[in-house]
Amino acid sequence: MTVGIWAVLSLFGALPFWLGEPNLRFSAAYFEAVSGATTTGATVIFGLDDLPAGMNLWRGMLNWLGGIGIAFIAMIFLPLMRVYGMQFFRTEGFDTFGKALPRARDIARVYVLLTALCIYAYGLIGMSALDAVVNGAATIATGGFSPSDISFQKYFGAGGYVGTVFMLLGSLPYVRYLQLVRGDARLLWHDEQACAYLRWLGGAVVLVAVWHHFHSGMPWEPAFREAMFNLTSIMSSTGFFSDSFPAWGGFMLIVAFVPGMVGACSGSSAAGLRVFRVQVALVALRAHLA
Repeated sequence: MTVGIWAVLSLFGALPFWLGEPNLRFSAAYFEAVSGATTTGATVIFGLDDLPAGMNLWRGMLNWLGGIGIAFIAMIFLPLMRVYGMQFFRTEGFDTFGKALPRARDIARVYVLLTALCIYAYGLIGMSALDAVVNGAATIATGGFSPSDISFQKYFGAGGYVGTVFMLLGSLPYVRYLQLVRGDARLLWHDEQACAYLRWLGGAVVLVAVWHHFHSGMPWEPAFREAMFNLTSIMSSTGFFSDSFPAWGGFMLIVAFVPGMVGACSGSSAAGLRVFRVQVALVALRAHLA
């Protein structure tokens, strides 16, 4: 059913790319729609800055609707699973500490609120209304569809810090936000998956920033900012980039490969293997080696 939904909805998502301004071949239009709806972030369109505003907005909408997939899954399956709903959430890395399962609409509200905050923050640092909306939708969805060919190089500086914060927020378990709003911050701060995610990502950022500072002589602040933004984008599966980062090469590529393969937290809009599953695999490996 899931495969069928993605395949059919992407057909409709491809129509504007096929019939509209880019005038893509249908195969390319379908690729773009699937990439947006699955929040993969790969694109076949060049000249994004010159696209009609409506077309860039459509790309952002595809990313945003794809990123809320966790709420759709909950909405479809949890009512059918009844007492097994808790087990379902636990397989996705949730430990609800005996509390009731969240409703799908509550998760959707968190998603909408994070998106609105992100758009507002992007507007404060000087993005145009269109750029703020499209980038905000793509950031929280961890989808990476930017309205510019040079992605976040267009807004780099403050954009690097704001983008990092909201990519992190989009890649943490949404259930924890609900619990935070209800007055229990302990569950977020002590979430083993979230802590491991931030710890692994932080270690990679420090390694790459220190390496690049001493290797190229880049000052500490831009080295740290670019490493933080780009590695967060890689590990959260977002796909934004700053123009110079891919050219760092060498040690950076080796370090970036591991968090990129792991991905972010289960129960978020991010993709990848997920931190929770890697933690389970490591526990099983230790048990076999002990």
